[in-house]
Amino acid sequence: MAITLKDVASVAGVSTATVSRALAGSERVAPQTASHIRSIADDLGYRFDNVARALRQKRSNLVGMVAPDYAFPGAPDLLFALNRELFHSEFVLAAVTSFGSVESEFVQVERLLGQRIDALLIVPADPIKSAAAIHIALDEEIPVFQLHRRVHHARTSTFTLDYAAGIDFALRLSGYRPEMTIVYGGESSSIAADMKREAFLSVMSRRAHDKFQLLRLDSAGRQASKRIGALSILGEPARLIICDSYRIAEIVSQHYGQRGEAVNCPSLVCLDSMPAKDQAALGNVMAVEYPAYELASLLVEGINRVLNDEAPQPENVQLQPFINLSRSGVR
Repeated sequence: MAITLKDVASVAGVSTATVSRALAGSERVAPQTASHIRSIADDLGYRFDNVARALRQKRSNLVGMVAPDYAFPGAPDLLFALNRELFHSEFVLAAVTSFGSVESEFVQVERLLGQRIDALLIVPADPIKSAAAIHIALDEEIPVFQLHRRVHHARTSTFTLDYAAGIDFALRLSGYRPEMTIVYGGESSSIAADMKREAFLSVMSRRAHDKFQLLRLDSAGRQASKRIGALSILGEPARLIICDSYRIAEIVSQHYGQRGEAVNCPSLVCLDSMPAKDQAALGNVMAVEYPAYELASLLVEGINRVLNDEAPQPENVQLQPFINLSRSGVR
């Protein structure tokens, strides 16, 4: 005869709900109690059946996530924060990639729906064509949360990073002046790169600042080094360089260091979180960072509210950045 949840609860002297939470890894159960319950379950030969639980509750406690890749801004921090927040709410994250293809994105969303996900997080591969993948989830009445890019033909919750605010913040801290020459260095086109470049152009337009240069830098290094050597506008050296990734900031910083121009190095702003190992090496860089833990908390809160019918999905949420001053050596 199969051992049931009630059998474990009876031997442990707790409720079936407590046993269920303990075996699901919920932090709502004290560690000592959870360990005791798991030990009893093992002794009795009980196996926790997530599939049966999902059928009973009409929930899988599975959240799907699709992104073209996981190199978008703050991805490692966000994935860690999401896993932590979802764990506290007894969810599991299933993260897959669309490889930047709209067709693959559609297939991946279909596969996640086949796993009976409770919610879908998506970094759209295309600002228009990704509507197809989003709509198949909406047709299944699955709440959808778009991250970093908004597909206007798909009405869902949208969480984006306010790059314009980050650039404005960085300009103020760098001692911005209207006569300052500014260079924007970016890598090849991607979702994040496009959004950052558009934000920079928007800020320059709003400030009526025309002494700037857009420079496509090759993160491989050699080509970038040659182009960095010519950073000037009408012969005037750049006073501020805004880099769209920490890799570009690293190349620019190394270029000035190798040329022995560390003293004359322009102020550097990086529109990306920077690895801890680069803190000492790139002391003259201001890193514009975004609160991954705040985003994760908002997403999980939204998922819980919708699934528990507590509130409708939020519409558009823009996250404000901050400057990591501990890494700033800007004069």
